[in-house]
Amino acid sequence: MNFALSSNLYQKMSKTLAQLSQDCQDLDSQFTNKWNIETRLVNLMEEVGELSHDVLVVEGKKNDALKAKDMGSNLTNLLYEILLIADKYSVNMDDSWEEFLQVMPQWVEMRNKK
Repeated sequence: MNFALSSNLYQKMSKTLAQLSQDCQDLDSQFTNKWNIETRLVNLMEEVGELSHDVLVVEGKKNDALKAKDMGSNLTNLLYEILLIADKYSVNMDDSWEEFLQVMPQWVEMRNKK
């Protein structure tokens, strides 16, 4: 299956987390060298580091000969890894997001009290 040719991945459109998760699973299925969960978590941390570097450079906190890379690409790489980890453990991210939105007002209130 050639995912790039068989999907609407490159079209600008609004997708649910479940649809994004399916895109990630379709992409991941093309790899013959499968990653275990430990490798996936290490890669997730690497991506967090790359995003952190970009933010520090963009915010002027770090003068680096290497300029900030594509922040959007780093954020997308993080989302890809997160959605594959969620799939491995059968976490429904659409439901989890709705639950998150339900508790968020309480978090905002508690944080604003400080």
